[in-house]
Amino acid sequence: MGKLMPAAASLAAGALPIGLAHRVKLKNNVAHGAVVRWSDVAFDANSETVKTRQAMEATFPGFTSPRVRGEVGSRQRSG
Repeated sequence: MGKLMPAAASLAAGALPIGLAHRVKLKNNVAHGAVVRWSDVAFDANSETVKTRQAMEATFPGFTSPRVRGEVGSRQRSG
């Protein structure tokens, strides 16, 4: 089961993105409910998907999406 967290927290924790958690092999024991980190899994460093994600993480280390900031999907009540 994945864990939703803000992008900044995910990057700070070195978390493995849920979308990249398929068909990877755990190298370390990870406690139930704990964050699975890049360092906990064996992954194909030559995969274009992995390369793209790691480049994105390096380029946008403090990125937070508009939804996380509350700018999308929130409704303001009038009156």
